[in-house]
Amino acid sequence: MNKSRIVSDIFTIQNITCYQCSEKIKKALIDIEGIYKVRVNLFLKQSKICYDANLIDYNKIISILKSYGFKCEKYEYKWSGLFYINLCVFILQNFVNILYYNLLTNFILSFIPVLLVILKVNNKKLLSSDSFILNGAFASYILAMFSLWDYNNAKETTSLLDTATTIILFVFLGKFLQETIQIKNTKILKLIQNNNFIKGKNTFTNTSNKSEINIGDILLIEEGSYIPADGTVYKGSTYINEANLTGECNLIYKKQGSFIYAGTQNISKSFYLKVENLAKDSFISRIHKFIEENSFNFIYESKIFSNFTRNIKYFSFVIFNINIVIRLLKKESFILFNSFKAALSVVIIACPCAFSIAIPMAFLIFNYDSLRKNILIKDINPLLKNVNYIFFDKTGTLTEGKFTVSEYKIFYNDKSLILQLIRTIEKEEDHPIGRALFFFSNELVINDKQIPVALHKKHYFSSLGIEAILEVNKNIYHIKIGTDIFVTKTKKDSNKTYVSLNNILVGYFVLSDKLREESIECINKLRSMNYYCAVITGDRKENAQKTCEKLNLNHIFFNASSEEKMKIINEYKKKGNVLMIGDGINDSAALSVSDIGISFSRFNTLANIVFLKEDLNLLVDLLIMKKKLTRKVNLNILLSCVYNFISIPFATGLFYKWNIHVSPNVSCYIMMISSLSVIINTLL
Repeated sequence: MNKSRIVSDIFTIQNITCYQCSEKIKKALIDIEGIYKVRVNLFLKQSKICYDANLIDYNKIISILKSYGFKCEKYEYKWSGLFYINLCVFILQNFVNILYYNLLTNFILSFIPVLLVILKVNNKKLLSSDSFILNGAFASYILAMFSLWDYNNAKETTSLLDTATTIILFVFLGKFLQETIQIKNTKILKLIQNNNFIKGKNTFTNTSNKSEINIGDILLIEEGSYIPADGTVYKGSTYINEANLTGECNLIYKKQGSFIYAGTQNISKSFYLKVENLAKDSFISRIHKFIEENSFNFIYESKIFSNFTRNIKYFSFVIFNINIVIRLLKKESFILFNSFKAALSVVIIACPCAFSIAIPMAFLIFNYDSLRKNILIKDINPLLKNVNYIFFDKTGTLTEGKFTVSEYKIFYNDKSLILQLIRTIEKEEDHPIGRALFFFSNELVINDKQIPVALHKKHYFSSLGIEAILEVNKNIYHIKIGTDIFVTKTKKDSNKTYVSLNNILVGYFVLSDKLREESIECINKLRSMNYYCAVITGDRKENAQKTCEKLNLNHIFFNASSEEKMKIINEYKKKGNVLMIGDGINDSAALSVSDIGISFSRFNTLANIVFLKEDLNLLVDLLIMKKKLTRKVNLNILLSCVYNFISIPFATGLFYKWNIHVSPNVSCYIMMISSLSVIINTLL
């Protein structure tokens, strides 16, 4: 029996226009054997489909989508051209009506946008909010021809023709504005160019491209070219422009051993780069992949909208029949014509075009603004919640997380042995203290005689330290590195990191960490915004208190392990919504259970949000943007519904007795105002 081969592919679908289209795609695929999950991004015109490649292939899925009327091709922006064509027709039509009125000319001019709808936009296999409104335009044109026979009134005919043209113009205007936003959003990140570079282990002479790069290769990076892969400076020095990563044109000096990200630009002079990551695994490639995969989390699904759109045709048919009955009882003239007009007005007003874009468009603009500020959003929905509590990790979040050894002492006779054992233990550690000990010990023993050290066992104890078993020349060493209680079993100086060899104290290190420059400013701003702020750290009480005194914070949780951090967050979640921000190293569990979790530059955490820049002011920016998003979403929903709810009773003919009703032409303007109000409010 063949094993399942589960893959996820992203399909570009050209003619997705509204929420109803996304529902159509899901229904077309979800019941097919081998397809497990379907997600649709309306604004990116893409569908992410998870399927078993052994049961159904990529081309088969495309064939199924095409059979339902969808175009799985490269998306080509078309709304601007259609809008300009209809704008010209609209202006010409009004110009002719003023200077030289002719009913035949009006019919011909109105037929141009109607023909575009029939040939280019409408698709009988698709059911969307655009289909309803554009079919309303087509019905208005047919009703205009019908009026010549049933209601010989040129003025009424002209009004219906104007309605058809106006409906189409405003639909295309809305789509044109949506498309402008989409183009703006999809171009936010610049793709790394396929620059040529010089490659070679020893001679540096072979010309190559990024697909031929391997880890360990030495590349000559010339002045003005982009860095093709993450790496370290092997030889030489230069200034690097990191604008593609940070959004700011800051020139960073890089010397031998300095790390350089792919996608950044070499500004000053040529240097040699040693490749550390493949191009596909580079930091900027991970950003692109992150955005592509998580763009499908910016989807707002509404059953209300789906049901409303599905039943609108029945509602308009009921209105049509009610109008016929009422007008028959009143023995009115032109019964069919007036009943058709009432039904058409209802279709135009009730069509939920504005509602279908109210929330997704606000999400899209928010995503665009956040990307510009170096904030990546995995899931936007938690941001709609009110934040009551904000928890900060200390090390690497409120502080720089760049520990330096300011003092040390080794009591053991063979100082080099102890340092090389520490270097081996801490070599693969991510924690800032471990990294500091590794670099410090490595620098001290780099010129000493190197001892072959075998690491047999290592175990990390959260908030306490590391215990390891190592072998050197058939001698077994039991090493502990960490707090006083963990290493010596007695309380000593809590500011020191102790080292024991075979349960005998052999040394200590004093490490210092610097508070971020923006930490005090960030905390003060958050307090002025009435947020409850607290520090939750695995560090010792004395160190945590010193940091919090500088920040004027009274709420401190210290000596907290990963599990304890998670428990604290869960306790506060019972009181309200919790935001947690950390470096993602030993606080992933706490980030995952928070209502909103934020990490610095780490994509492998379970946080909802990633800050590309290690700048706490981004948190203040995010919370301000969050409030703005909530206001826009609420106002968009109000704007998308208020016009419809007020106007529908008038369109149905409830007030016809008092000669108060809404004609198709007026309905068109109401629909336009509703949609444009949403778009304009979103763009402001």
